[in-house]
Amino acid sequence: MPHPFLLCFCLLMCATALLAGCSTHLAGTNDAAVEFTVDADPAQPRLALPQVVSRVKARLSAAQVAADVEATRDNRVRVVLDEDETGAVDALLSWRGGLSVYLADDATPLTPTDTTLLAAMGAPRADGGVDRYWKGAAGPVARAVSEASLDDQHIAFAQRLTTEEWRTRVALLPAVVHLGAQGSEITSIERADHGRSLALRFDAAGRSRLNADRDLDPSATVVIARGRTLLATLPWGAVRTEPLVIPFGEDITSYGRAHYAKRLLEAPPLPPMHRSARMRLAPRWDVGILCAVLPFALSFAWLLFVRRFDRGRPEPLGIVAATFALGGLFVVPAAVVELALSAATPWLDPAVTTLGGQFLALPLALAVFTLVVGAVEETAKWLGLGLSQHAGASSTNPSTASSTGAPRLSVSRRSRTSSISRSDACPASSSPFVRS
Repeated sequence: MPHPFLLCFCLLMCATALLAGCSTHLAGTNDAAVEFTVDADPAQPRLALPQVVSRVKARLSAAQVAADVEATRDNRVRVVLDEDETGAVDALLSWRGGLSVYLADDATPLTPTDTTLLAAMGAPRADGGVDRYWKGAAGPVARAVSEASLDDQHIAFAQRLTTEEWRTRVALLPAVVHLGAQGSEITSIERADHGRSLALRFDAAGRSRLNADRDLDPSATVVIARGRTLLATLPWGAVRTEPLVIPFGEDITSYGRAHYAKRLLEAPPLPPMHRSARMRLAPRWDVGILCAVLPFALSFAWLLFVRRFDRGRPEPLGIVAATFALGGLFVVPAAVVELALSAATPWLDPAVTTLGGQFLALPLALAVFTLVVGAVEETAKWLGLGLSQHAGASSTNPSTASSTGAPRLSVSRRSRTSSISRSDACPASSSPFVRS
């Protein structure tokens, strides 16, 4: 039978492996270096390379992507990040900034190379035509859009319908108008509809682009996109209003999507760039080991700190160690319950109930964090503590003590007896706290 402390330590290691930063690898062991070449823009003055690096850092910071950015030779910018994030960074840095407005072309069908988990849909339009598209979950629709082959006069997007359902959307090239970049600026971005929409205002150049004469029906559907990300579809007449209000939906997750889009649109625009190189870096095991060991070192340091001030009547070291290990082990059921609650409804997802970081969400966020995070994790700790106490009580084996005639003392009685014996052994005159 293994020692209880050794068993608890092994279980704690298993829990750590299951929840190692919510990733399949340690930090620094899956890095890649991506180089982007800064292209010339005849319509804009060339930025100095340090300025480009600063803007790239601001763009990645707005997207909450951790990366090292530096300038290299031949007018290039080098980005070192986790290899799993390279696709997202390609999309972020190839987008120069601002918004693009495209005319939707619902009559052009999209032919995916793989129709697995996709459903072909058709809906009648007001002009008598048929809107043909594919519908499915986010992953299959995104795959269909990226792998579909279209001519040079069309572009495809993935459009969110609900949390579970997405659809394909085809639009015409070139864009009807570019706003907020390439010669125009966004002068203000404000929340609208209590944070579920964004209200954008543009400078004179942007307004003149919107008010230019175009042979477009005000009821024609246009796609508003940030790079290759579709934000909304609106009638062309609504796009020309002041301010331009972009809705992000009616559900609770729309607050977070609007906040994320606001952060990205507020980041400074980038010059035209294209990826010129990508390489996998050698694993940095020193960084990975440090990230794995440091949390344990801090935890054990705190345990030793508490133990240092518990010298008068110290608890048994085995019980302390078992309680410490079981507290870490019960992170696993706590995480499972929290993930299950968040998956059951977005109203129990702590990351969603902040409503994009708004103060008005404080009562809701406080209730959800208390219920989902506080109650679940503290209950898991209480269960770990109860199991530790049960194991400690069982290790004394009271039935064996009774059969052998050994004295049976409770913990409290033994403690009181020890206290009395120590006080009797010390003369009253030797204590400075006893009056003569």
